[in-house]
Amino acid sequence: MISVAKILPITLGLFTSMAVWAETHTYAALTDFTDINAGAVPYYHHNGVNALAINAAIESYRDEFARATVEFEHSSGVYDVTITSLGETDGDGTFRFLVDGEVVGSAVNEPTTIDFSEQLHVFENITIPQGALIGVESIAVSNGLIPEGDAYAYARGRWTTLTIETADDNTPDPVLTADIAIDIASDKSEAETEETVSYTVTIENLSDDVIATNPLVVLTFPEQYNVVAGTECEATANPSVLTCSIPELQPQESIEFIVDVDTNEAGDYDVVAEVTTDQPDPVAGNNTVTATTLINGPVIVEPIVVEPIEPVENSVVVVPETVDLTLSLQADKSQFTVGDTVEYTLTLGNLSETTTATSATVGILLPASLQFQASDICTANNQTVTCETGELTSGDSTRVSFTSIAVSVNTYSELLASASSAQPDLNMANNEVQLVSSVVRAAPVQNVQPAPTLTNTVDAETQTDSSTKSTNSSGGGSFQTALFLLLLPCLINGLIRRRLS
Repeated sequence: MISVAKILPITLGLFTSMAVWAETHTYAALTDFTDINAGAVPYYHHNGVNALAINAAIESYRDEFARATVEFEHSSGVYDVTITSLGETDGDGTFRFLVDGEVVGSAVNEPTTIDFSEQLHVFENITIPQGALIGVESIAVSNGLIPEGDAYAYARGRWTTLTIETADDNTPDPVLTADIAIDIASDKSEAETEETVSYTVTIENLSDDVIATNPLVVLTFPEQYNVVAGTECEATANPSVLTCSIPELQPQESIEFIVDVDTNEAGDYDVVAEVTTDQPDPVAGNNTVTATTLINGPVIVEPIVVEPIEPVENSVVVVPETVDLTLSLQADKSQFTVGDTVEYTLTLGNLSETTTATSATVGILLPASLQFQASDICTANNQTVTCETGELTSGDSTRVSFTSIAVSVNTYSELLASASSAQPDLNMANNEVQLVSSVVRAAPVQNVQPAPTLTNTVDAETQTDSSTKSTNSSGGGSFQTALFLLLLPCLINGLIRRRLS
């Protein structure tokens, strides 16, 4: 197949400096290209046929373009470019020629029955400036005809030479470009296995005055899909690839068509759509698009296999030792005021007749109205008090005590206590106790009022008697005062003599 590509001159001055004589420049694939790893995948040297090739044995290298590049050191001009490729029986690869990274010519190998037979792909009237980076690309594909292992063999995109020859007419024809855009959309973003999914493909000619001739759409589906070809599409040798041919698209015209697929396997799958035309496309970014669909598979619940338990002969059932703890709680008062100290006494017993309770412990939860104060063996963490009594033999009991101080009023001040040990307790009912007390405010001190003064309403007899009593009382006081005055000089004299001695 021969593809023709035409491109406008870069500048008017470019053609005034072009050589008028014919030039032919031949580049050998193996020796003249300075970079053979410029594409999505690398080339390798197939020395036996003097070709660059793609190692399709590596699955990630399949269906990806490799590229080799070299700087064009010759005169600027308009050239006819020829890529010599090798035909391969297991696939018909695409070969492209690039100038400064832009694809200006593309062709596909013809099917062949003879491996490594030469095929020529000519791209006419290509403008190549001096110093431009020129490149050749090819791709490894399979036609699905040559079995290889569990799948099919891949062609390796082999090519041998690039020939650049001065065009017969050094004046390039005007290049008509068409901006073709493609879009693809699924009717559902998620689907179930064995469900049909419809993909709508839309192609539009965005050009204002150029007719796009022979637009070709290539749809690549995942292998997990069963593809049903649409009216505009036909299957290729690869069952996952459809080609859809359209005669032409008028300026600003668009068409759409639908392709249905059946889903077979759960997964997240991409469908890739690409469009090309006879005219160069100045906007390559909208020529390829991808639609992603999530296929949900059925939920498979694995059966739970319960292995039978074989009986153990002469097995001995070990019965754990148990205890029966009992707990009682007393306080030295049931009602107290804020600031009072209260002493609590706990009695912990082991009613078991055979088992010693080890690591015996009593836990107490104080109400907010009480604050732990002191104990010989108990410790406190905020409102939780822990009393570790240690070992308690069968039939034995022990007492522990602690004091608390009342810090706030609470008419229903509930204290909870529980006992435990390292052994199981078969009777938990007597392991817990509670004690309710009342914290009240201190009674205020009452002010004592003086007794009222009696009025003088008594008769003369009573008044006389009172005077007599008063006289007797004051008489005793007068005697004591007189005695003190008589003894005072003696006391003063004695003190003076003691100070002088």
